[in-house]
Amino acid sequence: MPSPYAEPRTVTGLLSHLAARPVLLWALAFLGNALWMPYVGIKQDACLYAAQTINAYDGRFHNDLFFAYGSQSKYTLFPQLLAGVYAVLGIDWTFFLGSVGSTAVLIAALIVFLRRLLGPVPTLPLGVLWCACCPVLCADGGTFLVNEQFLTARPVAAALGLFALERLLAGRWPGFFALTAGALVVHPLIGAPVALMGGITAVARAGRYGWGFVGVATAFGLGLLAVPGLPVKVFGPMSEIWRGQVIAAMPFHHPINWAATDWLRLGVAAVAALLFVRFGRGKPGTTLVGAAVLVAGVGVLLTAYAAECEARLLFQGQPYRWVWPLEVLRGPLVITVVARLWPGGGALTRAGCVALGVVAMGFPVLEGRLALFAVIVGSAAGYAAFRFAGWPVWRAVGLGAAAALVVPDLLHLAQVLHANRTAFWDLSLEWEIRAKVTLEQVGAVPRVASVLALAALARRPRVGSGLAVATLVAAGWGVQWGFWDVSQSRWAKQTFQADRPDLQFVEVYLGKVPPRPSVPSASRPCVYMAGVRPKWVWFDLDCDSYSMRTQISGITFSEAGAAECFRRGRLVLPFELALAPDDVAWDVFRGDGPPPHEPTLADFEALAAEPGVDLLVLRQEFPGSTATNGRVFIYDLRASRGRGR
Repeated sequence: MPSPYAEPRTVTGLLSHLAARPVLLWALAFLGNALWMPYVGIKQDACLYAAQTINAYDGRFHNDLFFAYGSQSKYTLFPQLLAGVYAVLGIDWTFFLGSVGSTAVLIAALIVFLRRLLGPVPTLPLGVLWCACCPVLCADGGTFLVNEQFLTARPVAAALGLFALERLLAGRWPGFFALTAGALVVHPLIGAPVALMGGITAVARAGRYGWGFVGVATAFGLGLLAVPGLPVKVFGPMSEIWRGQVIAAMPFHHPINWAATDWLRLGVAAVAALLFVRFGRGKPGTTLVGAAVLVAGVGVLLTAYAAECEARLLFQGQPYRWVWPLEVLRGPLVITVVARLWPGGGALTRAGCVALGVVAMGFPVLEGRLALFAVIVGSAAGYAAFRFAGWPVWRAVGLGAAAALVVPDLLHLAQVLHANRTAFWDLSLEWEIRAKVTLEQVGAVPRVASVLALAALARRPRVGSGLAVATLVAAGWGVQWGFWDVSQSRWAKQTFQADRPDLQFVEVYLGKVPPRPSVPSASRPCVYMAGVRPKWVWFDLDCDSYSMRTQISGITFSEAGAAECFRRGRLVLPFELALAPDDVAWDVFRGDGPPPHEPTLADFEALAAEPGVDLLVLRQEFPGSTATNGRVFIYDLRASRGRGR
C-alpha cells in the first residue's frame, strides 16, 4: 500500500492516491459540497418537511390548508423521526444539522457504492466529486435533486438506497433488504426503484435466460395497462379535473413538459450505462447497471401513461422518480466509459468521447457573441496545447472542449456578481444568491477541477491522512455553518431584506411569540399576505396560512385539497399578480378566466368574507383597515366579525 506520506506529483497520481483512501476522498468531497452546494436554509420542500415535523410533534398545523385535507406526511415516517430533535434544538438547528449530516452520509454512500461497482480506479474520485459538487437532477429540470441543498427525506432515502445497492453487489441480501426497507419507510418513491433493481438483478442472475424472463415480464406488465378499465380497477379512479389541476400546478408530472435538456441528459446516462454493460459483460455490476436503465425507462413510460389515464395510485406514485439511480450513475459512468475508450480509440471514437463528455457536463445553450467567444477561446487553447506544448491532437481537442465549457461559466458568474456588487443579498433571505450562482452558472469542469486543486495544494509530505481528513471536515463544517450563520444574523435581515420592516410590523401587531411545542391551535390566527414566504408565516409568526403557493404541493394526494387550493388561489390571484405581474406560477389559477387585473373592492370583500381567514395583510388600502405602516395594511377580520360584520 502506498505510504500515507507520499506526495502525488501528477494528476493521475493524485487520483490514485484518493481512490485508495476512501475516508480522505469523503472528506474532500464533503468540503467540495460545502463550497459548491452549501446549505441554503429552510426553503422550497424543506418548508413542507419542517411544517410536517412540527405538526408531527404537537399537531399545531392541522387546520392549515396543507394539512387539512391530508399531506405527503402520511406516506413517510421522516417527520416523526425529526420531531423529537425539533423539540430539543428548534426547527432551524434541526434542519441545518440534518441537512449537513444527511449530505455527509449521502457522500459516504456514493463512495461505498461506486467503489464496489467500479473498484478503486483512478477515475473513481472524479465520479464521486462530480456527484458531490454538482446538482444531480431527477429528470424534471431541477425541481427535485438527489443531493439537495436543504433537508428533505429524499437525500436520506437515496443514501439508504445506495448503501442497499452496495450490499446487493456484495451478495449480502439481508443487508440489502434491511436498507431497502429503511429507504421505503423514509421516502417510498425513492426506495421503490432500489427494490425493483434488486428484484431484476436477482432474476437476471438466476440462470441463463434470466434477462429474457425480465424482458417478457416487463412487456407483459406494460401490456396489461392497455386492457380497458383494468388500470382504474387496480389503481383506483382519478378524475380528469383533479389530474389536470395537478399537472397545471406542477407540470413536471407529465413528461411532455420536460425540457429537451432533460431528455438529452437521460439519453447520455442511458448510453453511458449500456456501454458500461457492454465493456464489463459478465461482471456483477453490469447486471445492476442494466437494471437501472430498465427501471428508469419503465418509470418514464409509466409516468407518460399515468398522466393520460385515470389510474390514481399510478399517477400518485410518480414513477419518473425511478430514474434517480441512473442520474447518480451518469457522471461516474461517462468518466469510466471515456477512460476506457480513449486510449486505444480511433478518430471517430475519440470524437464521440469528446461529444459524450461535453453533453454530459451540460454544455450551456449560448447565443451570439458569447457562443462565438467560447468557441474561439476553446480553439485557441486546443491549438496552443497542440502547437506549442506538443500535446497529442486528441488530448488538445479535449482541452479545447473543456476550455469552451469553462468560459461561459466564468462569464456568467462575473455578470451576476457585477450586477449584484452593491446589493449582494437582495435576492434571498438565506444567501440564495450564492446557491443560484453556483447551481445555474457554473458547470462540472470548474467545480471538480477546483476541488482537485485544493487537494493538490493541501497534500504535502509529512502530513498524515488523519490530519488531512480532520482539516478537510473541519473546513467543510466551517464553510457550511459560516454561510448559514451570517445569513441568519439580525444584521443581514435588517440590512438586506427589503420587506423586513413590514414583517416586523405584523409581528408586533400580533404580539408574536416564538413557536414552542403544545401551543393551543385556537390561539393561532390564519393569515393571508400576498407574496409571503412560508417560513415566515409558519415558523416565525407561528400562524396558519390561508393561501400560498407552497401549499399546493399536497394536492396530488387529495382531490378535495386540490379543489380548495384552486378555489382559494383564484380568490387571492389579483393580489398576488399585482405584487408580481410576471409570476406565471400564480397565473395558472386563472385557467381560462379573464386576464389578471388590479385588486378591486369586490375582490377584497370576497376575500374578507372567507370564514377561514383571520388576518389580511395587503399592499392596497380598502375601507376598514385596522393598522398600517404606510406600506402594508392589516385587516383584522376577527375584530370586524366581533362587531357583527
